[in-house]
Amino acid sequence: MDKNISELVPLPPITIVGAGGIGCSLAATIHHSGHPVKLVEVCQRKIMWAQDNGIQVTGFPAQQIPIESFDNWNPSQLELAIICLKCYNNKCLFHKNLNWEQSITIQNGFADSILHLARKGEGIASYIAECAPGKTQVRITRGGKLHLGTYLGNEGYLAVYRQLSRLIRIPSVRTEVTSNITKFKYTKFLYNCAISPLASGCGVDNGQLLANPRIRPLFLELLRENLGIMASAGIELGKVGPFEPKTVVAILRNPWVTNLLAGWFQRSLDKTYCSMACDWSTGETELEDYLGHLIRLAGKHPCPLNRVLYDWCRDRLSRKMPPSMDLADLLQKIMPRIPN
Repeated sequence: MDKNISELVPLPPITIVGAGGIGCSLAATIHHSGHPVKLVEVCQRKIMWAQDNGIQVTGFPAQQIPIESFDNWNPSQLELAIICLKCYNNKCLFHKNLNWEQSITIQNGFADSILHLARKGEGIASYIAECAPGKTQVRITRGGKLHLGTYLGNEGYLAVYRQLSRLIRIPSVRTEVTSNITKFKYTKFLYNCAISPLASGCGVDNGQLLANPRIRPLFLELLRENLGIMASAGIELGKVGPFEPKTVVAILRNPWVTNLLAGWFQRSLDKTYCSMACDWSTGETELEDYLGHLIRLAGKHPCPLNRVLYDWCRDRLSRKMPPSMDLADLLQKIMPRIPN
């Protein structure tokens, strides 16, 4: 796509698939900007609530935005689809006549099932938007960025992302367009792999990763191990948040600096839960899209904590057993055997 020509072509109507925190926040800002947008959702209870109460997102008035059932959705080949589903739900898209050439995924983790389809680019959301169960009521609990971009060597679609970025004005969220979305995806992935399985497996909120003295050393060691995997695989990382990943680990490994900053980080994460925690009781989570992909990426590179964490969570989920602090005890037992 020629950049100069595509800058002149207006964006088509937008369909957002998934009325969760990210999906609703995007729908709210795009609708507020005056561009045609609709939501597609599988939960009938949420659809009915939206029709009665509108889409309610921090920083915007309640808005009546069109929302329809996923089962009834017949994708147009002209619409721009923004996929805000969890990775394990992507399988439902294969039954739709979706134009993957004109779709954007905004997801955590690596969905191997669609990596060969969604090749234009994607979005990476590093802000936290919590959606109330069964409602389209969203609270932005932590600001951040929304990176929109293409993969290296596929820059022709950048103009579309620039046009889209002009519609997105979410309070406390900055939108940035990049020609190398991969480095931001892997950085978010690095954090997700350290946060989600550990917090959800132990049954604690995200703030406890820094506040709980039993869990904090494990969280820091997982971050260090994940950085080692990325370095071994030769993966370039970007900056998601105020610091580079290596700087984050260095800061948090210094006891007095950690104590100084832990309170601030904890307050921003307190009472927030990762998506895996919300799904734990169902037995179906993003574990495979996080740790499964990370371990395959590691290959022969040592990742003992991640392997034990993955096996424990997979076993627990398969038997639909609740989270337990036994996970922290198990990981602590292998910590002394990990070489520095």
